[in-house]
Amino acid sequence: MPAYRARRRPALGFVLAGALSLGVVLPAAVPAAAQPTAQKPKAGVKKATPRPDKGSPGQGAPAPVARTTGAGQFAMAATATPISRSQVIARARTWVGLGLDYNQGGTYQGYRRDCSGYVSMAWQLATPGQTTNSFGPAGISRVIGKGELKPGDALNNDKIGNYGHVVLFEGWADASQSSYWGYEFSGSGVHHRKIPYPYFAGNDTASYRPIRNLAVTDDTAPVPAGGDFATAADTVFNPDSGSFDVFATGTDGALNHTWWEPATGFGTWATAGGSLRGRPTAVYNPDSKSFDVFAIGKDGLLRHTWWTPATGFGTWATAPGWQVAGAPTAVYNPDSKSFDVFAIGTDGSLNHTWWNPATGFGTWAAAGGNVTGAPSAVYNPVSKSFDVFAIGKDSLLRHTWWNPATGFGSWATSPGWNLAGAPSAVYNPDSNSFDVFAVGTDGSLSHTWWAPATGFGSWAAAGGNVSGAPSAVYNPASKSFDVFAIGKDGSQKHTWWTPATGFGSWATGPGTVLTGSPSAAYNPLSQSFDVFSIGTDRVLNHTWWTPAAGFGDWGFAEPWKLGG
Repeated sequence: MPAYRARRRPALGFVLAGALSLGVVLPAAVPAAAQPTAQKPKAGVKKATPRPDKGSPGQGAPAPVARTTGAGQFAMAATATPISRSQVIARARTWVGLGLDYNQGGTYQGYRRDCSGYVSMAWQLATPGQTTNSFGPAGISRVIGKGELKPGDALNNDKIGNYGHVVLFEGWADASQSSYWGYEFSGSGVHHRKIPYPYFAGNDTASYRPIRNLAVTDDTAPVPAGGDFATAADTVFNPDSGSFDVFATGTDGALNHTWWEPATGFGTWATAGGSLRGRPTAVYNPDSKSFDVFAIGKDGLLRHTWWTPATGFGTWATAPGWQVAGAPTAVYNPDSKSFDVFAIGTDGSLNHTWWNPATGFGTWAAAGGNVTGAPSAVYNPVSKSFDVFAIGKDSLLRHTWWNPATGFGSWATSPGWNLAGAPSAVYNPDSNSFDVFAVGTDGSLSHTWWAPATGFGSWAAAGGNVSGAPSAVYNPASKSFDVFAIGKDGSQKHTWWTPATGFGSWATGPGTVLTGSPSAAYNPLSQSFDVFSIGTDRVLNHTWWTPAAGFGDWGFAEPWKLGG
């Protein structure tokens, strides 16, 4: 990365504000990620024998629980403070990477430094925490079935002391439910890792049972209407640095930027201010080696700024006189070295303008169309025009084109397939056509294509029980399309499409609870896909996908509340 990034002072952690609308604001009781005290061995003192990496070396005494006479097993749960599943996962993250030593007689932030103390902290129970054999009798949890497991539940071996162990469940790692992503405090420290169900072989696996904290509540994560991308980032590969630049709107309406490098992970956040809503769209400018960013203001007007690694954000410019409803899409025009921008007006008309670094915004032109949400526009290198796809207010997919010389073309409609979210269209250089992916009203990922000579093709469905808008990317190595979407259960999902065989099978990523729509980009250096999504806690998440190995682990940007 350029030296400018390395010199920047780390930004303070900010929590991105629109979480208020989802009811998932992290409580003040979330432990601060302070460095642990008294964790380093003294000089000259021999380190203790390494503790086992799996299971529990022992547990301390449980906290006393006040009981209501005659209330039965679930007395405490009836009066416990409710906590959402995303809040549980967010609390669990705060102990990962701190270097805490397992010590059932010691505490950190008031909670015992053992397996059950850690889960008690994540569940926001009374300090110093319960134990594996007291969660049930204290009325805190109940046993559930494997098929009922959700993020924030746990796998518990309720034996006493050294024989018991508990793992916080984050989500399934594969479609067969043979392994899962979990948070645990084992003898070797706090881990976020993939675990075979119910636990690692040779560790009394027969004694593990799924349990649920009765005070944990499901998150409410409404699907953005018409693909407005209220909770979505935009990601662009930077060919100069081999990293990914990510832009997102904060809950305070400000445009924010960070980056991701395979070697070092996330960078720090920078903000451009602005009073924005919804998802921005960012495009790499190969001439200036910068990023041009377009977003919609809360006043409904289109705005532009830019980002360079050396100087950060530029100034804002506004395109006056046209009220825009959904998120914009912008495409670099290699012929004019400008940017063509498409957005849907409050009147349901598809609109076009352009941005030139020398002259600023051009005039607006309208194509009509009675469409909604966010359009998907793609440059056609053969015709040197732009093909644009959008969802009509009748839920049908529509297509038109824009040519700098002649303006908008006529509309065409793909009949018989009702869609819910915004489409994702990708140019196919092998067939000189466009492959289009969108989510149906039935939650099924669907595909069709558009060829200039023949128009729309037929539809095919992949199922998937997904929501929002998918992110489809062309894979030049396999000449196929990799597609990422968010499941209705909040999981990250992936499938692929090839013209010869159609859709492939589904794979599910690590168990972070997500909302909105993902943003994926192809990495030509590793021939993999990097995927960025926003969690229900409004924190930016990253994973990757390789055809050989599937999904990687999740990484998290420093807390910064996203979702305009």
